[in-house]
This record gives sequence, structure tokens and C-alpha cells, in this order.
Amino acid sequence: VAIAERAYQHALEYAKTRVQGRAIGQGSGDRVTIIHHPDVRRMLMTMRAQTEAMRALGYYAAGELDRSKHLTDTAARAQHQARLDLLTPVVKGWSTELAVEIASLGMQVHGGMGFVEETGAAQYLRDARITTIYEGTTGIQANDLIGRKVGAEKGVTALTMIADMRETGTRLEAGGTACAGMHAAFARAVSELEEATRWLIAHYLQEPQAVAAVAVPYLKLFGTVAGGWMMA
Repeated sequence: VAIAERAYQHALEYAKTRVQGRAIGQGSGDRVTIIHHPDVRRMLMTMRAQTEAMRALGYYAAGELDRSKHLTDTAARAQHQARLDLLTPVVKGWSTELAVEIASLGMQVHGGMGFVEETGAAQYLRDARITTIYEGTTGIQANDLIGRKVGAEKGVTALTMIADMRETGTRLEAGGTACAGMHAAFARAVSELEEATRWLIAHYLQEPQAVAAVAVPYLKLFGTVAGGWMMA
């Protein structure tokens, strides 16, 4: 998350100062900084949104840790511990994989200057790349997710969390036209996560190799939808 945030800030500052070309649709006039170009804005906003979602999910998981340790009700502590256990490989695996994409986008914003050492943008990509490997590779995190965290308990914790996501979707729907676009996208994403989760549960014992083959995509899907849940 920290590397992604720094890569975003670095790219944003560069985009505000790098002058190149005229604004799209402007046939004449002064040249503008690249932050005025739609594709650069797309990259910057993607970096920003993804980083905010990563941070939010990390905070949510940290909150689950606090609740699992400090609530007085034993059953409630166990439920929050189970959700923390489910989210731990997601937060690690999804955030680190996304950090690589974000740092790569940051380098892209810099253009050719991003590839050379002078700007420092390439350093973020190198720093992000190792994070998908140490403390358990993404594949190891994904196998933990589909095995001990979803398959072994037949998806109880995962489906409970998905139900909470749907409750958020209901509140979005009640928001009317202001939330209509967000609700439609979010509802579709939650449905796809539930469908994937139920498929995984149904095939976990009978087709373990097939389940393992989609473990990393499932982890990324879970992270994307859970991050979208936080943003919603």
C-alpha cells in the first residue's frame, strides 16, 4: 500500500509539471502539462482508486483483529477472528499484486523518463515486485485462501461476508439515481464472487486440481470485490 501510494504521488507530481502537446481537441494554443491528457488522468485515477481500496481493506482487516482480541463476547470474537483469517491472504496477495500494477502505471505516466533511474519511478516497480514473493508467494496465499479459509469450512465465513456485501448493495439501491451506477456494478461483482465461491465449495473435494488452478484468480476477484465493498 505504501509503495503504491508513493508511486501515485510521484506520478501525479510529474504529470502536473511535464509539459507535452496541446489539450485533446485543441488545434492551437499553448502546450499543456500531461495531467490535462485524458489517458494520463485515467492512469492516475486508477492508481488512486486502487490504492484507496487496498488501504481501506487493510484497515478493515485490522479492525477485525482488534474486535477478535477485545470484544467481551466469546462467540463474537470467534466470528471476527474467522473473518480476519479469511482476509489475511486476500489482503497480502491482492495488495501486493495490485501494487505491481500501480507502480507499473506510475512508470507509464512518466513515459520514457520512467524507465531510467533519474526519476525514481522504476524503483517503485522493483520494490513492489518482491512483495508478491516474500512472506508467502501469491500462489501460497491463494492456496491458503481456497483451502483452509474457504474449502475446509465449506465457505461459511466467505458467504457470511458476501451477505454483508449484499446488505451494503441494498443500501446503495435505496440511494436512488445518485448511487444507481455504483449499485449496478457492485451488485454484479458480488454475484460473480458468490458464484465463484459456491463453485469452489462444490468442487473443492472432488476436483482439487481444478480448484487450485483458479486459486490466484479467485483471490484477486475476492480482493477486487472486497475493495469495491470498502469504497462503496
